[in-house]
Amino acid sequence: MPLVKVHLSQTTKAAELLAGAIRETIVEVLGIAADIGQVMIYQTPVELRSVHNSREQNFAVVEIVMYSGRNRVIKEKLSEKICSLIKSHINIGLSDIHCYIIEIAPENYYGGDLT
Repeated sequence: MPLVKVHLSQTTKAAELLAGAIRETIVEVLGIAADIGQVMIYQTPVELRSVHNSREQNFAVVEIVMYSGRNRVIKEKLSEKICSLIKSHINIGLSDIHCYIIEIAPENYYGGDLT
């Protein structure tokens, strides 16, 4: 925990670099240990997406799942940095990047070995 999922219309070598950059950002912004947290990049081809024809089909969706309790400033900083990384790595305008945070209580997370 935390987990960041980025949904793109296409993946490229830049997407691989993006995953690493986001990983570094969550460690820095959230102040977590370097061995905590995951990033996953998903691809949904444009032909499997549907938005109004006035909108860009090459949009990105970012899901950030993390423990509850962080303040608004931290959440805004994390969202802004991740969206900026997507803009620079994938060349998608900020208005076409949709980011949301899902907060869960620690007791609602199981991360493997409990011993």
